[in-house]
Amino acid sequence: MVPIITFVGRPGAGKTTFLDALIPLLRAKGYRIGTIKHGVHGFHVDQAGKDSWRHAQAGAEVAIISTPQGLGVFRSLECEIGLEELIVAYLSDIDLVLAEGFKGERTPKIEVHRGALGGELLTDEQEGLLGVVSDVVLPTKVPLFSPNDPQSLADYLEEKFLRKRASEEVQLAIDGRRVPLNPFVQDLFHSLLLAMVAPLKGIGPFSQLSLRLDASNQKKVAPQ
Repeated sequence: MVPIITFVGRPGAGKTTFLDALIPLLRAKGYRIGTIKHGVHGFHVDQAGKDSWRHAQAGAEVAIISTPQGLGVFRSLECEIGLEELIVAYLSDIDLVLAEGFKGERTPKIEVHRGALGGELLTDEQEGLLGVVSDVVLPTKVPLFSPNDPQSLADYLEEKFLRKRASEEVQLAIDGRRVPLNPFVQDLFHSLLLAMVAPLKGIGPFSQLSLRLDASNQKKVAPQ
């Protein structure tokens, strides 16, 4: 599963501003970053009168607009989609997802706190609190980061979540030559292999799985 970090805090604490500074630092390290913003009051991305808007108004449950620069999907929902479902559907090839809001989700959290707003922290370690971004010193056991130093949090997230994935828990070698796998492919192999092995009789707990495939007799496909 792609690691998810949710950023929570009071309105006006600076969550979006801090994320704006954090994302390019993680990108500079070579990681693919996805973001999800939780909205409670609804939103309108499409423009009234545009073709995709007209498709949705005509009754299309899903309307997609595709351009050379990007893709937009507009889907009608009867109930809100959970955070993990969103990631499986749209962000499975991303290295790290940074979500803004979603305080009720059981995910690791970074709380952004601003002294001028007052009040205590909204979350604690039992709710998954990993760290706090604050312009004032707070009595907390989790790491404290300055809003003016997003690099420190970028390094922290890399060490805690990204280097472990980059260590390649799943390795592929073809004729002795190591083939690099991105995190999405590693997760795919990991899930498929465990799903195939689990039902086999006599298989107990194990820490390592090795699979050898002899493809010497495979049929060669002539180039078209």
